[in-house]
Amino acid sequence: MSQAYGTLGYFGLIRQNSYGAYLTNPESAWDPSATMRFYPILSEAVAMEIGQLEYGQMRGLMAEPNKLRGQEFSQGDVVFEGTPDLLTLVARGVFGQESASAAGSFWQHEFLPRQVDYEPRIALPPYSVEIYRGTGAAHRYLDSFFTSLRLELAGDGLLQCTARMIARTTSEAARITPTFQVQTPWAWSGASLTLAGSGIPDFQNIMISLDQLIEPVPRVDGQTRPGSFLRSAAQQVRVSGTINVDSYGAQQFANYFNRTNLTLQLFIASLATSRDSLTIQVPQMRFTRFPLIISGPTRVTVAFDAEGVYDTDSRYAMRKLTGT
Repeated sequence: MSQAYGTLGYFGLIRQNSYGAYLTNPESAWDPSATMRFYPILSEAVAMEIGQLEYGQMRGLMAEPNKLRGQEFSQGDVVFEGTPDLLTLVARGVFGQESASAAGSFWQHEFLPRQVDYEPRIALPPYSVEIYRGTGAAHRYLDSFFTSLRLELAGDGLLQCTARMIARTTSEAARITPTFQVQTPWAWSGASLTLAGSGIPDFQNIMISLDQLIEPVPRVDGQTRPGSFLRSAAQQVRVSGTINVDSYGAQQFANYFNRTNLTLQLFIASLATSRDSLTIQVPQMRFTRFPLIISGPTRVTVAFDAEGVYDTDSRYAMRKLTGT
């Protein structure tokens, strides 16, 4: 048995049209392929979880009682550098819907958080995912869902994305030799931030996330796998980052104190083409933590937290636009 190395692994995915259907036709006209696509990733932590049902009887022994097999599913984070194709596929899963339209010679994809369930038993659209970990068989995850997406960008860095994945079924599959979809990731040097319509030159890093808070729901149906994947709470949009404190940074403390809602927009232009741009917009952002303190003799910075508030005019709490 050969040693496994992460660099020998692969990650592939394809959209499912419905719950329980595998490798069906794609839903958007911009993607003509009906086969699984493979992308480079940085890491993954998708692990199978098997619940334990413990006997509860007191039986005159100090030893632990026996356990039965409980609910089983797989979940974990997938970390990758933000590129147009992969981020568009994953964003559609997390936001729950996608609107694609022709804009000249390229496509524009708009993502708004879905406000109704995708199907009666699932809140978000399903995917089929395949992961090979460098040796042995690959693992295939059917009825997979991307439930959260975190985008992080720091000065002198590439856009890093972390998607939370949860899957109903796991099985082994024969390893293949994939053809990877390779694109140039978005980078800090093509990025600009605006807050309340004004450019912000003082951010050192920024994180924007959407969490749909999906949980597996067991049913009395004779199976150990979850019967549905539904919401456990309201959608959450969160923002955090580090800002240098000057006159502009001091103004943000006043916005925190006054609980002012501000429109935040992150725009990143591609370093490779003129068409592959990314725009993330939080129409109503409110600071929830802004610790303006002196931590030592060096320059003063603030590591802040904020939340996205549902905007009654635009009818969304977060919006993503991608041109490809």
